[in-house]
Amino acid sequence: MILYMQQKFLQKILNLESDNQELLGQVQSIMEEKSNNAESLQGEITKRDQQVNTLENQINQLRSVLDEKEQLYRCSVEREKTLEDQKLQVCVFLDLLNIIM
Repeated sequence: MILYMQQKFLQKILNLESDNQELLGQVQSIMEEKSNNAESLQGEITKRDQQVNTLENQINQLRSVLDEKEQLYRCSVEREKTLEDQKLQVCVFLDLLNIIM
């Protein structure tokens, strides 16, 4: 009877060890899958970060070009005003010359 119980316990232990090994294999498989997913996601994050950096650089370049264009526009408006003032002065001078002559 004792021998029978010992065999029963031994069989239970063997079954539990077998179940444990199977569960460890499943856990390992799940961990590998999660690790692969994490690596894949990290790759996607890196790719998106690079895209964001590229877009930020493009935005900065566009802002720089826009600032330059605005400055050129302001200069052209000032130049146009200066030319209009000079034109007016020339007209006034010509009118004075016509009056004198």
